[in-house]
Amino acid sequence: MNAARRIIASRHALPAAPATEPVVDLDILGRFTLGNRALEVEVLNLFADHLPVTLALLDATNAESWKYATHTLKGAARSVGATRLAAAAAAAEHAPHDKRPAHVAELETEAQAAVDFVRAFAALAD
Repeated sequence: MNAARRIIASRHALPAAPATEPVVDLDILGRFTLGNRALEVEVLNLFADHLPVTLALLDATNAESWKYATHTLKGAARSVGATRLAAAAAAAEHAPHDKRPAHVAELETEAQAAVDFVRAFAALAD
């Protein structure tokens, strides 16, 4: 990972997260996009734009909806290198009903961190 990417990644890590785990792992994203910066921005913007739709599907009272939304978040996040959001979604996917509200809060926090990262990354590409 080059120095500019490390700076971007480290600036957008939440304080509670280890410094070694950025919001978006640009090495994972780079493998997916073959290092094409314009494609990285496009893919990340699509990911960020779709997050509110998936988050809206999180219904803690409906097991089927819950599993679908968390599984979708996990896969989408993994595919773009949003490893923290993917980990939160994986943990939430099989959460007992009474623990789901706490998972919703964590997923929303990590999703917002991912969106903030995407917007900053896209701004630097302009």
